[in-house]
Amino acid sequence: MARNVFSQIMVFACLCHLVQLGSAQILIADGGTILFAPIPRPVTENTIFDAEFRRISLFKSSAVTALDYDPIDRMVYYVDVTYKVVERINLNGMAREQIHYSYIVPNSVAVDSVRRRVYYTISLDTKVYYRDLGNITVTHELPGTTLPTSSTHANIAVDGLASYLVYTASGYDQLISYPLGSQPGISRSLVSSRTSAFTIEQCVTTDVNSSARVYYFTNSKELGYANTFQTWNRTIQLLPETAVVSQGMAKYGNKLFFGDVVSYSIPRLIEYDTKASSAKIHYPVTVKLDTGDNSTITPRTIRILNINYTEPVSIEDCPMNIYVQINSSSIDDTQQISWTEPSLNAWSNCATLEFLGPGTNGGNFSKGAYNISYEASDLNGNTDTCTFTVTIEEVPDDEPSTEALPSTSPSRPSDDSSTDTSGPSPSRPSDDSSTDTSGPPGGDGNTPCSNENPPSGDGAKVSCSFIQWVYLIALLVTVFK
Repeated sequence: MARNVFSQIMVFACLCHLVQLGSAQILIADGGTILFAPIPRPVTENTIFDAEFRRISLFKSSAVTALDYDPIDRMVYYVDVTYKVVERINLNGMAREQIHYSYIVPNSVAVDSVRRRVYYTISLDTKVYYRDLGNITVTHELPGTTLPTSSTHANIAVDGLASYLVYTASGYDQLISYPLGSQPGISRSLVSSRTSAFTIEQCVTTDVNSSARVYYFTNSKELGYANTFQTWNRTIQLLPETAVVSQGMAKYGNKLFFGDVVSYSIPRLIEYDTKASSAKIHYPVTVKLDTGDNSTITPRTIRILNINYTEPVSIEDCPMNIYVQINSSSIDDTQQISWTEPSLNAWSNCATLEFLGPGTNGGNFSKGAYNISYEASDLNGNTDTCTFTVTIEEVPDDEPSTEALPSTSPSRPSDDSSTDTSGPSPSRPSDDSSTDTSGPPGGDGNTPCSNENPPSGDGAKVSCSFIQWVYLIALLVTVFK
């Protein structure tokens, strides 16, 4: 047991090292050829076709329909439907080794670099199988996973760090998230629709509950994403012009790549820009080879991993400032305050959002001014801060109290490109430094003498003219005393 835990820790450390110091790896299946390229960490969101590809040649009649890559042993795992095998091969094209062979065609493969396993599925079979990478001669069935008996095309992917396997199949109108481990938990349906392609965005963090995003494309032409731990999913865009999508999908920066087939004979590669909300079709696809030549290819499937983004994390929809008055007779001198939670931009690498307080959303706040803040961070160390104020003031019993409403001064705009790391703003109910002559809600309409809006203190409203008369009388008494 201790040895297994130690092994996972070592694998985790190795993966972190590869992600931080290595480069993104891209693999494209083109008939009987696998194209491999290390993509340098981008300064800008450049295209994957700027890389130089190395050709890994298989048998001339081979047809690779699914593949994956293990950064630990630096081997490519693939399905060859012509020879009905699951195999692995070194990046130099040597040491090809058979993992599975039968008279029935296998249709998917996925590598778990943490548990050191390779998972695969077979056409018209209801099981997901796996073999240990240290001993690929023994086949195991993954318990609790069931595919339709009519399934001819299954699709699986593994997030080893989050301990989840995601799978779907033809004839199966769900995308399932399956928890791995010795005691598997309950599987979850991420998408209640037939999913033709998907990819997992892994997050290499020290968090035990490191979550991942699953980007998918359904047969109803919906491009969206979900979360492996939760049940929510969000639509990115409907792409009605897209034809039949193959099972391969990959993500690089803010770009999603997946293949489609027009009239079942013309394969194309779709490049979808999540920031610009636009799709670009690559047909034909031409890549550069490390030999200096160019090659026109027919992508059957695509895989990209070990990705570092240049797009920093940002918080969207930061709440506006909240100002409320309560009567002195209110229960416990508190007021329940709620606001709409901010959200993260959808494309930052492994972004997390942390509530820094004080208090809780929907909780009771006593009299005073509170600086509420959220902080977002991503894998590359980028941060962003959302700050707003909640101000609770007491009014006399004879004045009506106000409801908890946002003030007219919003917090920092959500499209601000700068990253705020300065911490919470000063304790004041509004960002506007100008004097508000309308007075606080529920007041008598007189302009407060203080430059603050609303005035600090016990909330009593005193007009400027009254204060000026008192000051004048006091001055006259002092002079003529």
